[in-house]
Amino acid sequence: MSEYRFSFPACLIVGKGHIDREDVILMRKYAFPDGIACPDDADALLALHRACQNPCAEWERYFVESLTSFVVHEISPKGAFNDAKADWLIDLLACDGVVPTPLELELLLHAMEVATDVPDRLSAFALDQIRYALLAADQCGYAESRPPADAVTLYDLAYVWRVLRRVVHHGQLVASPRETEVLVEINMLASPLHNHAGWNELMAQVATQTHPYDALASLRYSISDQARFCQEGRAA
Repeated sequence: MSEYRFSFPACLIVGKGHIDREDVILMRKYAFPDGIACPDDADALLALHRACQNPCAEWERYFVESLTSFVVHEISPKGAFNDAKADWLIDLLACDGVVPTPLELELLLHAMEVATDVPDRLSAFALDQIRYALLAADQCGYAESRPPADAVTLYDLAYVWRVLRRVVHHGQLVASPRETEVLVEINMLASPLHNHAGWNELMAQVATQTHPYDALASLRYSISDQARFCQEGRAA
């Protein structure tokens, strides 16, 4: 993205290094008068975002809303995600599996909320950002937005429920094997003595619920096993 060749008015905005309210007006009027209409437009908007620091609130709203509208409602299947569309969005946003800025992460979450159907590959990708934050991955947008901690916090828990709200039925979490695998990996990385109580309850539900997916039988660790594993790893 750093080598992207910008046209007017984006080239002027990049020269300043930041985006203000007047710049948003210019982009609406001259760059995208009909909104984001194709993948090239999406690439251009994302490149501009990554090239500028400290965007204004108007830009943040424009970035999330315009890209969400394009991704969800203009790319087939319109209004929903399938695997191919999910892969396209992941490829657009991810740098070595990591979403690099909080605003791009908000775009991901908002698109998932607006769409009528979301495959578990996309929700698992969103959950995996917590794992990258705990691993202290470079340029991790989620790590930048969350309070620093080596355990799962209330902030993280709210994020998890935002991602998985579609798979809550009658108060019970019914996660897919792919989503469950990421939750287990997060749990193994987090400090078991400092996790928020709500996280421990969620993981106990994941481990003990009657689950419709046979793949859960392949999980190697119970919650207590994971806690012991983490403690032994730190002791070593």
